Amino acid sequence: MPIDYDYEFADECAYCGGSWECDDHVKAYSKGGVYTIPCCNECNLNKYNKGLKSWLREVRNYWPEKWEEIVNHHRWRRNWLSQMVHQIRDEW
Repeated sequence: MPIDYDYEFADECAYCGGSWECDDHVKAYSKGGVYTIPCCNECNLNKYNKGLKSWLREVRNYWPEKWEEIVNHHRWRRNWLSQMVHQIRDEW
């Protein structure tokens, strides 16, 4: 099955699957980002203005409970974000 780059996220946090509470700029707004995805406050506040891959690596290395939520949420999904999560997971 090919990766769906036009995937529309459900009404849940695109990162961890928690409650959709806000929209997060995938690339920080302060760095010119315009594309947003649904997000929970916890992920949004923690990601702040970090790059997505940098933030995912940080979560993987220093926040194991949240990393487990993210990996489990993306386990069977096939979209661009899930592909990135799988890539970061497999770096170990």
